[in-house]
Amino acid sequence: LDPVLKDFNGREVSLSSLRGKHVLLAFWSSESRDCVAENLQLKEFYRIYNKKGFEIYQISLDTDESKWKSAVKFDELPWISAMEEKNHKNAVLFNVRTLPSNYLFDTKGNIIASNLHGKALQLKLSQLFNN
Repeated sequence: LDPVLKDFNGREVSLSSLRGKHVLLAFWSSESRDCVAENLQLKEFYRIYNKKGFEIYQISLDTDESKWKSAVKFDELPWISAMEEKNHKNAVLFNVRTLPSNYLFDTKGNIIASNLHGKALQLKLSQLFNN
């Protein structure tokens, strides 16, 4: 389970290249209001915890690349943003049923939590980084 996708700037990035950091693998779509709302919250968490070793690897399941790109630009998403090709192979591998969906990985690449949103994610990040 190691997604390797081209990011917003066309660079290939693998999830495993982020070992050593806590990584939130997040699946979303710019067409989902819930996802867009969550991104605003994620920006705040990213601002607080990125320097402490937190990274977000976000995979868009949008079908229109231009909609995805404008959403990333418009919301100024600072993390790794990638778009999955039509088959959504990684979403299938990670058994994504609803959007937004996410998995939190520890520094060794093990999943330590899934589908934490809002306060629950904030609490977990606080536990990880404010000890």
